[in-house]
Amino acid sequence: MEIIPTGVDLEKFKQIPPGSTQALRKKLNLAENDLMLLSLSRLSYEKNVQALINGFPAILKEIPDMKFIVVGDGPYREDLEELSARLNLENVITFVGEISNDEVNQFYKSADYYVNASSSESQGLTFIEALASGTKCVAKSNPYVEHLFDYPCLGTTFKEDEDFAEVLIRYAESNVPENEVVRSEKLYEVSSENFGKKVLKFYERAKEYRLENEDREEPATNKLRVKFFRK
Repeated sequence: MEIIPTGVDLEKFKQIPPGSTQALRKKLNLAENDLMLLSLSRLSYEKNVQALINGFPAILKEIPDMKFIVVGDGPYREDLEELSARLNLENVITFVGEISNDEVNQFYKSADYYVNASSSESQGLTFIEALASGTKCVAKSNPYVEHLFDYPCLGTTFKEDEDFAEVLIRYAESNVPENEVVRSEKLYEVSSENFGKKVLKFYERAKEYRLENEDREEPATNKLRVKFFRK
């Protein structure tokens, strides 16, 4: 048995039409010097966008030019909008709603940081999409995320909801420089190309195992079963 994380077609996140990020930021009413924080997910309770909103007032005290763009829709959207209103954040948090898949890469490219506080992610594909777009990430810790962001130039993590604001402030102030070699290596690791090679190697090993054990009198343990799961 082997777990092979889903690969992502990275090409569509690398290139966007010229001027599209400037046009999108203008559409979102962002000033030239504003920093854009992006959340992109289904708006359900378990995605924990509420933790990001609760931490945002503390972020604004240290980084007043930060704006928070929330992309997505779902059953918890109204509650999140009410939370934003209670915290007097209507002017700095924008709920965009659902967008087409063709627009996703433009939002990633336009953002300064992609943030995610969900504790239900086993393999968050949005993290990989943000990486492919060249956007640094600040995400709630889990084993997969810790492995994904093992270099500060890619992103950082926080353990508890109440740590989010402090970690993001510290990370933004550190202004970690880009490292294209590290990013390229990480992107190949999570690419659909590498995924295909890993799956092929698994099939080859499974075939060898079958041939080596085909004479055993335990047919129930001598079967190859392959299942694909997409999170």
